Amino acid sequence: MKVIILMGCSGSGKSTYARALAEKHSKETGLTTYRLCDEKPEGEIGSVVLSADDLTFDEDGTFHPEKLSNAHAQCLGYFLKILNIYDPEDDSNRLVIVDNTNTSMAEVAPYVAMARLYDVELEVDVFIAPWTNCAHRSEHGLMAHKIRQQAKRLEKTLDDWPPYWPELQYKVMTVQRQPNA
Repeated sequence: MKVIILMGCSGSGKSTYARALAEKHSKETGLTTYRLCDEKPEGEIGSVVLSADDLTFDEDGTFHPEKLSNAHAQCLGYFLKILNIYDPEDDSNRLVIVDNTNTSMAEVAPYVAMARLYDVELEVDVFIAPWTNCAHRSEHGLMAHKIRQQAKRLEKTLDDWPPYWPELQYKVMTVQRQPNA
């Protein structure tokens, strides 16, 4: 199993990337992609996208920030359930994508710790984009100053990357597209 943790401000392109990555994985393996907002999927699940967004937006696209704390707890809980049923012999084609902002160490560390505990392949992809572009692209209705705070938290998190994670390097995905492009 491979776990990919996405980090980046709201509107930086994480969810677009997660959807494309899961779709590519499904085509390559012939297995189904599952998201938390989906009904029980048909067929064998090959990739899982864990995103608090799936639990905080309703059917008409309205974002409910009051659901955010519980949604993040549910994502982490689902992640642990997936790891608990992980079978190294049988799950080599599985892909789990954690598609949340993860701009602080407190947000990303539980996922990293659990993935390391279960000895799964782990990758961290960091999306760097001008916070002003992210503010225009974000679907959450966040004020620009909130996204700027996310950007500052992310920068601090990367500056303070733990020395006890030497084998875990993060991959920077620089996003330079224009707002709403």
